[in-house]
Amino acid sequence: KMCTIKKHPLNGNYYIAGSKNTNDASISIGGQTLTSPYYVSCFSATGQFLWVKTVATDGSLGRRNIYDFAIDSDGSLFITGACEEGDVYDTFTVPSDQISTRPYLFKLDSNGNLIWGSCANTTGSFGSAALAINGNEVAVSPKTHMLSWSGGSYPVVPNGGTDVSIFRFNKMTGAYIDKTKLSSANGFSEMMGYMTTDVFGNYVVGGRFSSN
Repeated sequence: KMCTIKKHPLNGNYYIAGSKNTNDASISIGGQTLTSPYYVSCFSATGQFLWVKTVATDGSLGRRNIYDFAIDSDGSLFITGACEEGDVYDTFTVPSDQISTRPYLFKLDSNGNLIWGSCANTTGSFGSAALAINGNEVAVSPKTHMLSWSGGSYPVVPNGGTDVSIFRFNKMTGAYIDKTKLSSANGFSEMMGYMTTDVFGNYVVGGRFSSN
């Protein structure tokens, strides 16, 4: 099980975004037992449970999760991680197109309602591991393997591994802006574990390399 807790800059509430493995014990929040493996919940500044929202799934095993969670200065929530075909959050449905696990990026309002959602189309089975808000854009780091997301795409990684990449989107509309990727000699698996920005608008990242 994993979760991230953040305080809202405007309303003072606390938000918990988290996930669990499908075969783990159930999670109970505010007296509600969750059937979904990933969720966003909200508590008041004094700890009173307010609400919890989950992603509807078909109950099958998968790599569904929330890897990272951020709150913008205007109070919007952003979550990213791994989803499966047919998953539903509010008005967004992951396409049922015979593609398995893929990265996603959702923007929510302070009540957990969907503002916009986006997910990749990929034949690899990977999600995303980090996100950062930077001015008018939001960046997310999918674990890239033969990935296509909006206007950006990358070919298959040798040996079935993953390369570190950053996909940037307009944070107001979700429109694709650009992408970049670190290359590796032999494939294997590299991933980004954390991403933030500095006062100059640069992205500062950390993560893991393997092999070459």
